[in-house]
Amino acid sequence: MDLFTPIVEEDKLHNNFKNIILEPEAYARDVINEWADGFIDRDGKFIKEFQTTFNSSFWEIYLYASLKQFNYSIDFTFQAPDFVVNDGGE
Repeated sequence: MDLFTPIVEEDKLHNNFKNIILEPEAYARDVINEWADGFIDRDGKFIKEFQTTFNSSFWEIYLYASLKQFNYSIDFTFQAPDFVVNDGGE
């Protein structure tokens, strides 16, 4: 999932997103991409939301990465919410 190639007009990009893509160092982008590894964009609008509204999508990726870190099983098959955490973890 390519989060950082803009897919909307520049005037619609969220300021936090703009700041990350303008950073000369790629560290923040690399970390967020690592967090998003394995994340499923079920409805095909996550990237647009990440770029235009940013904050809720950022925290969704962070939560997903945190749950993965603690070895929880994540289920994307439900209609809502975006994902369900199954039993497991450390």
